[in-house]
Amino acid sequence: MRTHTCGDLDSGHVDQQVRLCGWVKNIRVLSETLVFVHLRDAYGSMQLLAEQSRMPRFAEHKRVLEGLNPDTLIDVCGTIVRRPESMTNDAEKT
Repeated sequence: MRTHTCGDLDSGHVDQQVRLCGWVKNIRVLSETLVFVHLRDAYGSMQLLAEQSRMPRFAEHKRVLEGLNPDTLIDVCGTIVRRPESMTNDAEKT
């Protein structure tokens, strides 16, 4: 079902398409065009970015994300992107 675990991913996976499964830790709707989801599995965690400029059918996906509760199990596909240099976190390999 999944191609990687959250703990597998690091900077070597940038620009790769992956499929992850895990539990929603929290969701932050930052604007009408930007949603962050913190996803966790038994191996680590990953921050998902849903951004209108990068997602077809964004409005539909945003409604689904807003309706999720913590600990909801989800399956997601996407491309790994590097965080902006000003937002890196040395404590996280991802």
